[in-house]
Amino acid sequence: MASLHFNEHPLTRDLFNISEKEVEGKFEGWKDSADYTVRVTVVLQVDATNLSDAEERIAPNITRLAVNQSLINIYKIWQRQNISFHEFQAYYALREASLERYIKQLLSRLNTARHAAGLYGEWYINYSLDERHVAVREAAGGAE
Repeated sequence: MASLHFNEHPLTRDLFNISEKEVEGKFEGWKDSADYTVRVTVVLQVDATNLSDAEERIAPNITRLAVNQSLINIYKIWQRQNISFHEFQAYYALREASLERYIKQLLSRLNTARHAAGLYGEWYINYSLDERHVAVREAAGGAE
């Protein structure tokens, strides 16, 4: 889930491809120049607390919960300043694609290590905990 934030009114959305209508009219010159901050949270989970040494080496930031679950929180912040809406769209799509590749590789490595150790269960993305927050602000230098 992604949330597009302006000063007063957050707009929640499902896709990371932001349409012009979502930004239009929020401030003067938004299409040519704005500042963007994207906060991304992805949570990987396995429904077990017994982990292999290899899993611990691959992801030393694993958190074990008392409810027989282990989690890995991946948190990223991306910022671009004074760029056009079109440039932001391209930048954001590339960042998301890069993050997706990283997560797929991490899941593959974790699950391979888990299977090699003879442990049951697989790591997966907990989509209900995923978040995307995109803050759009007037460029610090103002529209030119």
